[in-house]
Amino acid sequence: MSRAQASELRKLPSVDEVLNAGAALTAIDRFGRSAVVGAIRTTLADARAAKTASVDSQQVAALAFARLEVQDRSSLRPVFNLTGTILHTNLGRALIADAAIEAATAAMRNAVALEFDVG
Repeated sequence: MSRAQASELRKLPSVDEVLNAGAALTAIDRFGRSAVVGAIRTTLADARAAKTASVDSQQVAALAFARLEVQDRSSLRPVFNLTGTILHTNLGRALIADAAIEAATAAMRNAVALEFDVG
């Protein structure tokens, strides 16, 4: 790496500078400080690896926030079972009847006796 490139990379904001950016404060409220610090460090490391010093603290915070949002997304996706098999283990579980869903929902909304026969 040349001296010019090294000098450019020193212009990257510090983790503390990025933590004071608006997007970072929002991210801390949502994901917690340690997760945000980790995402900021990863984002700054990516910028260093790409030799990109043209990002300011707001941009780094926004990129870190976007990284955390992607990680936070559920990996579960609805699929169509077109295999002809009623229950296919690679496609999750069998569908649950509406009555069972309603009963489970009602049980979760109220205190219930799980281990005792109160009847």
